[in-house]
Amino acid sequence: MSESADFKNVLNDNFTSASGIAYTAFRDIEGDVAAQKNAKCIPTGFIEMDKELEGGIYDTDLIVLAGRPYIGITTLALNILNNVACVGKKTVVYFSFGDDKGRLMKKLLGIMAEVDIGHFGEKNNLGEWEWKCLVDAVEAVQKSKIYFFDIPVSNLTDLIKNIKFAKENLGAELVIIDNLNLIPQNPKNRQEYSFIADKLKDTILDLRLPVILLAQLKIARFFDDRDNAYPQIKELSRFGSLVEKSNVITFLYNRSYYTYLEEEANTYEWIIARNKRGVAKTINLFYKHKTCKFKSIPRYTE
Repeated sequence: MSESADFKNVLNDNFTSASGIAYTAFRDIEGDVAAQKNAKCIPTGFIEMDKELEGGIYDTDLIVLAGRPYIGITTLALNILNNVACVGKKTVVYFSFGDDKGRLMKKLLGIMAEVDIGHFGEKNNLGEWEWKCLVDAVEAVQKSKIYFFDIPVSNLTDLIKNIKFAKENLGAELVIIDNLNLIPQNPKNRQEYSFIADKLKDTILDLRLPVILLAQLKIARFFDDRDNAYPQIKELSRFGSLVEKSNVITFLYNRSYYTYLEEEANTYEWIIARNKRGVAKTINLFYKHKTCKFKSIPRYTE
């Protein structure tokens, strides 16, 4: 066979007729649609957010909740925990590597009872109605399936092992990890963050167990002006492959931290910066500082 004929055969091998792969692609689409129908979806309890997520959190989701220090990502995560576990009756495991479980529980009870948590521990500052609301909150927690894990993990392997235990032995339906910054041995190592993101996503897919992963951004003084304090997706580049592995990336933001305008203090922006199921959008939340309660602000359309 001539050299020209050999070259022609090589070229032929590189081209595939569309008719030959159309049926395979069709079956793949059928499989994707069936998987989506069978996927479990857990509402966050925030109506506007659930609309943008096509119902809520799906069982293979890695959802990032990021924000600057003291902006309130842990508080928002506890509000989600209340909505999912106490209202939605789902089993939720909360991994905390910063706050201890006692402190988190006090804040959770304040959120549920809508009681000023600043009065906890102060004599005679809680009225009869507030005590009743607290008792109701305690009873609701006792009936719920909430588990806290606040023991520091020495490495990623330990964290994955405990996530698997939560799924297999506690029946976990959602995991919240607070927060990514406290997991790596070297917080400045992008490769270590990439390894964490990769292994976490593999675990989610293997267990079909969604994870909300909290991440802390740098504080605003690292930026040139207040406008740049608005969180941006490029800031997550220091976390390695986190952006690539995430299904949804959200930021929590409040302008009053930088404008000091009192009228803006109760309005927060929950920014959907990346959404594989929809579009980027901002959800407005009302925040009651004394009770740490977040509520959706309905979006009205004509």
